[in-house]
Amino acid sequence: MSMYYKTILLSLFVVFDGVVAFTNMGKYANRITNISTILERRDLSKIFRPSLSQLSSKPASISIASGDESNYTNNNSVSTKTRARISDILDNIMANCKKNGKDAPEVSIRNLQNYCSTANIVKNKNTKALTFYFMHCKYALLLGKYSSYEIIEFVKNIEHNDINYVVDMKVSAEYKTMLKNRIQFNQMYYPKNRDYNNICYVIFQWRFKKYEDGNLYIEGCNLIPPITLI
Repeated sequence: MSMYYKTILLSLFVVFDGVVAFTNMGKYANRITNISTILERRDLSKIFRPSLSQLSSKPASISIASGDESNYTNNNSVSTKTRARISDILDNIMANCKKNGKDAPEVSIRNLQNYCSTANIVKNKNTKALTFYFMHCKYALLLGKYSSYEIIEFVKNIEHNDINYVVDMKVSAEYKTMLKNRIQFNQMYYPKNRDYNNICYVIFQWRFKKYEDGNLYIEGCNLIPPITLI
């Protein structure tokens, strides 16, 4: 085996470790606070169309001004301003993926890296190798393959003075598109009444952390399968 191919394989191995870390959400990964909320997610009546925000070459972050957390608007104690800031980040990521994911996926992955924290191992991985891995795993669905998405839940967690936000995103696509992008049938949510395109959806759960500088950065992301009621 030539040195070139050994280098490529080594890079992919390192990237694989990084993506595994990216998907490791710790104890928050499987946090589902309300089963009735999960059941309601089977309704596909809502469609969210994102707007493309201007990209920046600087490390991306969203700042939370002091006092924002006093503006509570739901039972999870996540303020309206914090929800808006997290939504801005995810809207930018998803819009970029929709625009560039198919033809220029490296642009989308580089944009994602901009929003990751320094503790997230994906942050400084080789973008080309990372893109290759994303294109051949379940995250390929995000690279322009989805038909719509919607942010459906925000949960705030505080541990050891660290503020974390867990955000559930519903990503919809045709059933056959899901399978082509390595989404397993038991990882999907199915509509009560299937239409001609057989649209289904999955839940991606993003974890954000508020750092000392007051900014929000992505700590990880994972796919959350449906709860099986026995």
